[in-house]
Amino acid sequence: MKRLTKSERRKQIRRFDAIRDDQINTTDIPEITEEQMRKGVVGHLYRPIKRPVTMRLDADVIAWLKQGAQATRPRQTGSCGGKC
Repeated sequence: MKRLTKSERRKQIRRFDAIRDDQINTTDIPEITEEQMRKGVVGHLYRPIKRPVTMRLDADVIAWLKQGAQATRPRQTGSCGGKC
């Protein structure tokens, strides 16, 4: 299958958006059981992209991050808006 260009993708998305939900044939898709719902895991395959960075931080910020070894990682993650 050939890769679509940006404009082809946009056209295809517009066509999909124009289809009403009741027009979509879902007869070949099996219903999800309660058992499957209980075993489901949200975000199992999601892996955010990590990039190495170098930052210059004030000494007091580094000391604040280092205090409490167990709490360091959550603090670092929170300090950059969960994007670390």
